[in-house]
Amino acid sequence: MELNDLKKIAELALEKYEIESVAMDFLTEETNVFFKVIDSNNNVYALKIYQEESSTLDDNQAELFLLDAVKKNSDLFVPEVFLDNSGKGIVNVQLDAGSSKKRVALFKWIEGIDFFGNETIKHFQGLGKMLAKLHMATLDIVIPKNINPKKWDKVFYYRGEKSVYKQNEFRSIISAEYINTMDFIIPYLNERLANFYRKDNPQLLHADLNPWNIKLHENELRLLDYEEALLGYPIHDFAIMLYYYRDSKQFRYNDIKKSLFSGYSIVCTVPTFSNFDLELLMTARRVNFLNYVLTQDGNSKKYIEINLPKVTTFMKKYFSA
Repeated sequence: MELNDLKKIAELALEKYEIESVAMDFLTEETNVFFKVIDSNNNVYALKIYQEESSTLDDNQAELFLLDAVKKNSDLFVPEVFLDNSGKGIVNVQLDAGSSKKRVALFKWIEGIDFFGNETIKHFQGLGKMLAKLHMATLDIVIPKNINPKKWDKVFYYRGEKSVYKQNEFRSIISAEYINTMDFIIPYLNERLANFYRKDNPQLLHADLNPWNIKLHENELRLLDYEEALLGYPIHDFAIMLYYYRDSKQFRYNDIKKSLFSGYSIVCTVPTFSNFDLELLMTARRVNFLNYVLTQDGNSKKYIEINLPKVTTFMKKYFSA
């Protein structure tokens, strides 16, 4: 969608709120579209236009429910959602009669610098503490029937997500080794991902704890973007965060784990799991991305060159016996 059309959608959405917008700047278009909005009282907002290919209404409702639960049940800083004039957190906007409706949410602007590039080992301890508080906040909440969070019970767990790697249009990008590896590992991972849910009492998780979803502000860690909210277990959040530092050149992976879990243990007991469980979940995320990058503009070939060997390394390590 053209930028002018996205801006019109944002303007139409703002008409549904009791604010007078005086400035609006386009920020980014990735999995979602974001605008920075300033009102007549110099209040600053982040306006999010949800992309249909990235989330569903069920996902968006789970996000807002999780935000509300964490706000009520912890002392964590959480993004504040503004309700429209009818009391809704998500508004529908249609550009014209021939276009589809877009879902929009308005959040209070969150100050801070990016965690990525500014993190220290000590910050990972704070991150562990923050994550423990989040998990405690959702441990015993009752999820209403109208809230339907997804589960990470298979490799392609996003709603409507499909395996595309065997489509002819990608033949020039992928190799026979890629196909053979994916054909073998996906069924293996699917079986084991489903097995996690044999345990009782899954809970709502953030499920996208990557370093670009964390801000640092006056020595406070602030967690953003709860849109990936899913029903699972603490290990799922651990694995997602550690995935981004598994091969870090700045920090030693074991130091990050030690710092993360030491912070977590300040608040509550770290759940018991094996290194294999962590490695399996990180591999499942990698395999998901190996399929996903094929559908995105950019250098998917480079991503495959770097990450396919990491999948085969996992296979050799745990299947050699």
